[in-house]
Amino acid sequence: MAFSVAALCSMHSVPDCLVVNSDQMGVHLKPFSEHTYEVKGAKQVLSLGKEDKRQFTVLGRTAANGVLLPFQVVFQGKTG
Repeated sequence: MAFSVAALCSMHSVPDCLVVNSDQMGVHLKPFSEHTYEVKGAKQVLSLGKEDKRQFTVLGRTAANGVLLPFQVVFQGKTG
């Protein structure tokens, strides 16, 4: 795949700034930690925040010439 993109860009004289790679990731609004504080050997350990599913999506993009493009942030959801 990478060779075909490079070959097409070369054949059609596409500038590096127009070849963009992107990826998205979910970011939790209320981050939680895997670390807890409890007495050693406790039968039950309380963990806060794991059940909270609220998040937003961040799309990061980089052009082939090395320029980091502005992030795109997507917020959408339902209440209730």
